[in-house]
Amino acid sequence: MQEGRDLGSAPRREAVIGKLMARFRVTHRMVERCLAEFLPDIRWNTAMYKYAIEGLKIQPLPTGKIEKLRPGTYTDKTLRLIVDAAGNRKWIFRFVWRFTVTDMMLGGSEMSLATARERATKANRMRAAGQNPIDGSWSSAPLRSAKSKS
Repeated sequence: MQEGRDLGSAPRREAVIGKLMARFRVTHRMVERCLAEFLPDIRWNTAMYKYAIEGLKIQPLPTGKIEKLRPGTYTDKTLRLIVDAAGNRKWIFRFVWRFTVTDMMLGGSEMSLATARERATKANRMRAAGQNPIDGSWSSAPLRSAKSKS
């Protein structure tokens, strides 16, 4: 079993977390999440790690009814459905454009699963062809000139 990193006494640890909270103007939970992300040895403390990542679970997108889903994030490859506490839904297409993860809003609560998948497929085809699905820009000048000639 791998030994966890010695994080010092609890009062010292809380003092350091307090300083980080004040310096970066973030919450205690955000500091804990950063510790869990960037210091993976902290995972040996399962109680603290569970507290830090609570609510981050991403569930698979169901194939059936989506009207009565609980609040959370549901995903199917690049298509995401985010349901808030009020029951409002947002469909998002997530893709990488020029080394940056980008989210494209597809629609809201009025959109069906089939329509959202259709729009995500169309946007994915544009991205695969070298075109940004959000603003229509091309990934490179040679692509832009080749597509404008055809």
